[in-house]
Amino acid sequence: MAGRRVGWQPRTWLPGHDPSPGDPVLMSSLADVLALPAGDNTMRHIAGGGWVLLCLAVLVVGRGCSPHSPADNDGSGDGSEDPFDSYVPDPEVYCAPPDPDRMIQQTLSDGRTVEFAVNQILLLMEEGTQRAVVEQLAAELGGTIVGQVPDIDFYQIEVPATTQAELEALIDQAEANPGVASAGYNRVAQFNQTCPAENDNRDIVAEDQCAFAETEYYQAVTMFDFFREHLTLHRVRVGIVDTGLDPSTNEFDEVDILYLNDFAGPPEDLHDRRHGTAVASIIAADNDMCSINGIASRLVGDNLRLIVGRASDDASFIVYTTMAAAAGADIINMSFGWQESDPYFEIMWDTWLRLMGRRSTVLFVCSAGNESLELTGFNYAPGGIGLANVLTVAATAECNPTELSVMSNHGGAVDIAAPGENVPAVAPDGSYDGRFGTSFSAPMVASLAAILKSISPTLTPAHIKHQITAYGYPLADDSPFGRLVFTTSIQELLLEMGVGDPIRSWIDPLGLGNAGASGMVLSRVCPPGMSYSIDGYGSHAIQAVDRTQGGVIGSPAMPPAFYFNADDGDVFLEIGSAGMSQFALGSFIFLEDPAGASDVAAARFQEHGSVDFGPAIAGTVTFDTCRIDERDPWQAKNPMIVYVTGAFEGMLTAYHWDGRLPSVHGFDGNFNMPFVVSSSAGEEVFEYLENNCEGGIPTPPTEP
Repeated sequence: MAGRRVGWQPRTWLPGHDPSPGDPVLMSSLADVLALPAGDNTMRHIAGGGWVLLCLAVLVVGRGCSPHSPADNDGSGDGSEDPFDSYVPDPEVYCAPPDPDRMIQQTLSDGRTVEFAVNQILLLMEEGTQRAVVEQLAAELGGTIVGQVPDIDFYQIEVPATTQAELEALIDQAEANPGVASAGYNRVAQFNQTCPAENDNRDIVAEDQCAFAETEYYQAVTMFDFFREHLTLHRVRVGIVDTGLDPSTNEFDEVDILYLNDFAGPPEDLHDRRHGTAVASIIAADNDMCSINGIASRLVGDNLRLIVGRASDDASFIVYTTMAAAAGADIINMSFGWQESDPYFEIMWDTWLRLMGRRSTVLFVCSAGNESLELTGFNYAPGGIGLANVLTVAATAECNPTELSVMSNHGGAVDIAAPGENVPAVAPDGSYDGRFGTSFSAPMVASLAAILKSISPTLTPAHIKHQITAYGYPLADDSPFGRLVFTTSIQELLLEMGVGDPIRSWIDPLGLGNAGASGMVLSRVCPPGMSYSIDGYGSHAIQAVDRTQGGVIGSPAMPPAFYFNADDGDVFLEIGSAGMSQFALGSFIFLEDPAGASDVAAARFQEHGSVDFGPAIAGTVTFDTCRIDERDPWQAKNPMIVYVTGAFEGMLTAYHWDGRLPSVHGFDGNFNMPFVVSSSAGEEVFEYLENNCEGGIPTPPTEP
């Protein structure tokens, strides 16, 4: 390593937050290795990959990063046995899984679909009911007990019903028994109806969520939870060469980790701000309802493997990157770098070029650096080196994703930008804090690379790089590169793979060959709907994606302020407001204006069969919730599609074309559907949506 500057530190960390000049334990270990006699070829040609014996000697596999030793199974520190290992199931507690061939579905009035076993009933008996009583009841129903939890008097009965009507008749019969507290279907859990899906990152306060909101991470989580059961995900290995990984956070217990240099004791992160731990957390932190969850670990789950190398100097960064590649890493995150003004920069540039070039099966995701330099491909390393398997990541500004951060390096040698200011990551105390720098932009991109590789394991590094860069959203002005977005890259890869239904019908229902807008894809996986009843005209539920339904959020200056409708082919109903100052959550009264003025709310319906028509004469509409599902991809700051839920009721006058006198009818209903936000809605509308809808980026309060 001739020419290495003593005491060098990686330049990607923020000023004031650089690591210590070196890990003494690691430094001494490397010194011992590098001082081997000339005739010993254990470490010969490190950059070319000619080492073997050292790696075999130091590789240690760990499950998570638990602070206790493997022998201490319960974490108590005394080596006692984990209760998990001694657990014996209670034979009195059991159940029978529903037969997949005996499942039926039912669409509820709110648009949700439930699935249940047509031949099973669940019973909750009155407390203290003897099992013999339940056996007798089961026999009266023509069935048998197939499941029970005796201490709560809960039973599962299999019955001979073959239709929903037969099953409901048996439930009624059971409820007539005085010993039954309640009875019902055995429904399949509706986990995939949670829209959007829950994850740790949703607990981050709203003003800190920009990094996830503007990359459409939350939308990707919701989509992927629907996609998952229709995909075969594959193991993907991500290397992280950095300052180490802090075990005391307990945020990596659910991921398999290969520690490359765990020969000097437990893995440590000696950086004062736990730089490596923060980088790793963005990729792989546990989804355990605290702090944050990793982006890749949340989507690919148990298929993720980490390969961690703790480095602190020129040689160790090169050595442990080499080792990570040899250990099978598909992707290596490299949140460090050297610039041209560093002494002996040439050897670093040449070494990284050779190292990465000879490991063409690995995708190296490199931070671009924080020096505000224009990267030419020759003045920074490893980021900016123009290889097909190198992806260089710049940083965008906080809550302003179309603009680069002022500290970020830039230029034609950059491939993609990702959030790099106030990026939430695991803090030293196990909570989270905001991190700044391209160090924290790179792991967001590495996470997407891991997700794509898990979906399609045959992807080459060049293909992954293309998939990320080609389907990003644009930056401002004439930037030669775009910015990270999760949804489009994933969707386009699935289409390219020839994925079948239902995923294809969600992404590309018209068969156009390209992915639809993320907000509309979400409205298909979380099916929109509108159900309503009109006295004398029946009940109507509209959910199919090929039926007319939808809404608009407009501007006070360009009414209507809101408008939505649905059409089931027989009855058409629409509700809109021109008089409402602007869209807002809550309940609002609408009245027909006898003078026909346009500044009041109105509702109307039309029955296609008789062409009856009626405007509303009185009513209310309530907007319960709203969720921003998509933003303008070019401007990146304005909501474009907002998913809204709510209800309405009122009275309308029906005019009959067959000569009958007008008649008055009550109506009521509810809705959950995407509303398109008018591009001319105005700043006050956009600001309201950001401050009040889930997924918004609230406007910070102004200083007094």
